[in-house]
Amino acid sequence: MHYPTMQVPARKRYRIGRFLGLNCRDDGPEGSFRNMENGSSADAPLFRVRPRRTAPKRLDGNPCTKVLALGKDGAPVLLDSSGTLWCGGHYCSRLLPHRLSFTITSPNMAMSCRILDESAVRAALPLDGSFRFTYNRSAAVWQRDDGGGSIPGAALYTNPQADQGDRITILATTTLSRDDRRSLVFLGGWVVIFPDGVYVNAARLRERPILEADTDFGEINVENVCTVGRLYTVPCDIDGVGRSVVWSDTPPDGGLWVDTSAETPTFSAWSQSDGLWKAAQPYLRVEAPGIAKGLSAGDAVEFSCRLNTSLGGEEELTDALNGSALLTAAWHDPGAPDRAEGTNDYVVLPGLISQTRTIFLPGNDNSFLTLRRRMPEMDFVVECQNRLWGCRWGGGVNELYASSLGDFKNWSVFEGLSTDSYRVSRGVGGAFTGAAVLGGCPLFFRADSLEKIYPAAGGDHGVVTVSLDGIAPGCERSAVVIRDKLYYRSPGGFCCYTGSLPVRISNALGKTKLGNTSAGALGPDYYAAVEDEQGMSWIYVYHTETGLWDRQDQEDLYQSLSWNGRLYYLNGPGQPLQCIGEAEDSDGIAWSAETGPIGPVLCTKRYVSHIQVEGQLDPGAVLRVWGSYDGQGWIRLGVFRSASRRTELFPVFPRRCENLRLRLEGTGGMALAGLSWLLEPGSDS
Repeated sequence: MHYPTMQVPARKRYRIGRFLGLNCRDDGPEGSFRNMENGSSADAPLFRVRPRRTAPKRLDGNPCTKVLALGKDGAPVLLDSSGTLWCGGHYCSRLLPHRLSFTITSPNMAMSCRILDESAVRAALPLDGSFRFTYNRSAAVWQRDDGGGSIPGAALYTNPQADQGDRITILATTTLSRDDRRSLVFLGGWVVIFPDGVYVNAARLRERPILEADTDFGEINVENVCTVGRLYTVPCDIDGVGRSVVWSDTPPDGGLWVDTSAETPTFSAWSQSDGLWKAAQPYLRVEAPGIAKGLSAGDAVEFSCRLNTSLGGEEELTDALNGSALLTAAWHDPGAPDRAEGTNDYVVLPGLISQTRTIFLPGNDNSFLTLRRRMPEMDFVVECQNRLWGCRWGGGVNELYASSLGDFKNWSVFEGLSTDSYRVSRGVGGAFTGAAVLGGCPLFFRADSLEKIYPAAGGDHGVVTVSLDGIAPGCERSAVVIRDKLYYRSPGGFCCYTGSLPVRISNALGKTKLGNTSAGALGPDYYAAVEDEQGMSWIYVYHTETGLWDRQDQEDLYQSLSWNGRLYYLNGPGQPLQCIGEAEDSDGIAWSAETGPIGPVLCTKRYVSHIQVEGQLDPGAVLRVWGSYDGQGWIRLGVFRSASRRTELFPVFPRRCENLRLRLEGTGGMALAGLSWLLEPGSDS
């Protein structure tokens, strides 16, 4: 008797040994993950858990708490939430408009205190915080316990009267007047804080803790108004040396001469070397209290004057002191014990009057002299070719700007020289959405176009408008240059721009909703914090060398800085600094990764009989494997614990299905080298 022979279904082993990061598309390649959290493809083809992040206490000697903005120009520069700029461990305090409050307490509330001289208290407390003081009766001062300064006893009212050894604590708190998003732009050794227009000599600050106002730090926008005191105006040469001017129809023996013989008087100066009269530019030295504060030679200023007095010459002075010009000299009187600051200020500017004039301003709004230095309001500012470049759209303005060569303070110098400022109107409308510099060219993006500037040494800069996929609104901080390529988030996804047309690089993200984005760089890797539909930011990492994507956890890159092989970033304004790249371990990091359907595409049911996971776990780490049959819920298949690299076998109860997806998750460091499984075909139904 012969029994029928049954054929054993063919079983075949399949293996994935090359992992391709995050790919959210339904047709993603084998080895990619449809969803991921805290994974890393930095060591592809291995799949790892990302290293943990750290919170440094100091960066290049600067405190890392309550940081508002950060940048670098050879060395990190931090701006804290009190408006204090830090560089090399030194600081320039409270640069931005602010409100400062003090709270004074004494032990057991035994003494009540009130501030009588706030300037003296400010000088002793340049930084925010709580400081303890002890009274020194012989010196009549409150001495800081840390030796940082002292407050004169007369600056504080105390009840009862302070005695030797009395102690108080003063809490200083600074609140900025505006909540603008600040950015730091560098030019040479200087840093400019935008949008406030405050500048600091960062190179000098790094070397020494004390800076001089106006010389080492100050504001670009200056408005000096003189309404009281002596207004003294005298004809002079270009350096401000007073000279007499002869008004006649015949030339004098020498000096300065205004020829009145013609219908329009002409100004000439005698050239001793050539022995003849030459046309010249007349100048005026204008002396008025405080008129030169924050100004220097070469500044382009607007000046206006109104004189409601009857001392003579008012009409002539009013005509001469209204307009705009380039200062050839300026001096601000620092003051002395016997005179106030600014008493003997003067500026030298082009102009002509018949004689020296002295007017005493009465101290009301009807008589004044005003000098202004202005920077245009700009949406975005970058540095390129020793200039600052900016853009502005809105309120009837659609312009690009550049400062004078090497001079970030002046934006209105137009003397026909190669060093002049630059301003040009554009024809293509729409709000600017971001700016960057690539290949020595400033780039100003709109959502659907680009304004590309070609700087020229002779000053005849060129501008080209290009229609392309620009930076998406709200993604101005996504623009990052990595190895001569610009990466940014466009309305259609992430792009790579090399100078011609951008190339889309985010196809692997599929239909993922991409909101506002900010980004940074760590070596060749592009880190982007992308808002989801709920407004929460998730970090995505694009590995520019392999083209692979990763998805990490909920974190924001409000501002970031790459320095010394690490990425420093802020979660938000006034937050502590965080660091990526300092730690190499993944201790305590919860992670997960979900595959697409595994195995070859078959039209029949099949059995997955064994799953093998090849990987290495750090000590104390754990790996859990879950499975989903035909899109149903997740079923736990096993747990993997190991301190060395080996293959772990997970037996799976055979279950007929059309597709199987795996979910790997765990805590701690893990390196996944391979996944394999046995597949046995089933019936057609």
